[in-house]
Amino acid sequence: MTVPDFYDEFVDYELGYLRHPNRRHRRVREHLVPLLERNTKSALDVGCGIGLMSGWLAARVPRVVGVDVSPRSIEICRQLHPEAEFHVCALPRDHLPEGPFDLITFIDVLEHLPRNELKLVFELAGEVASEDAVMAVNLPSRLFAKQEGFERQIIDEAVPADEIVAAAAGIGMEPLTVARYGVEYANQYVFSAFSHFYDVKTPLRSSIGDRLRDRAWYARQRLRRGHRLRPADDAPSPEQTSLEGDSRRG
Repeated sequence: MTVPDFYDEFVDYELGYLRHPNRRHRRVREHLVPLLERNTKSALDVGCGIGLMSGWLAARVPRVVGVDVSPRSIEICRQLHPEAEFHVCALPRDHLPEGPFDLITFIDVLEHLPRNELKLVFELAGEVASEDAVMAVNLPSRLFAKQEGFERQIIDEAVPADEIVAAAAGIGMEPLTVARYGVEYANQYVFSAFSHFYDVKTPLRSSIGDRLRDRAWYARQRLRRGHRLRPADDAPSPEQTSLEGDSRRG
């Protein structure tokens, strides 16, 4: 069975989420909400399946494009989510739709690609990313994916988080966040987000208690520095030392 054939059949499983929403999707959306505050005008949902995340994004982002290896999935997407656009795309063989995109999502996707293609897939995504784009990745944690009984698809790799960070670094992106979370069990999944830029200028609001503690700490440091710099009572001053040296030389 080919990968597209597998995911054509997998559509029947995904359609069950229309009746019984996946709790993991809810957690992923919670992570995505603050990322959308970065003036997101366009989003690319890679490996969109039947468009559950694409449809949610389309209610919040002016332009949303979803791509998937499964032609049947794309047909269902177009019926369910006419407000977005969808294309069949088999990475890394095919190129992604024309950008630029402010948000690129790989939600439960990268573990279903051969590990040796990870770097190239990130490079292709980088080509359609806007200058200040965010790339969001969700996948099973490595140790969870290695457990016996883990439900596997036609390709299902245990991808270490450091490989995702390295692949993002290869296109000049640094982590905005890397968070482990669980749904049924602890630390099942890893959500990470990457960008070329992040804010280092906006002051953070501190509580009154934090500000008072900071002031007390700086006051203690000034006192300690002053104590170290103040000469002892019986120590000669620099002027005395200089005069004594001159009298000895005379």
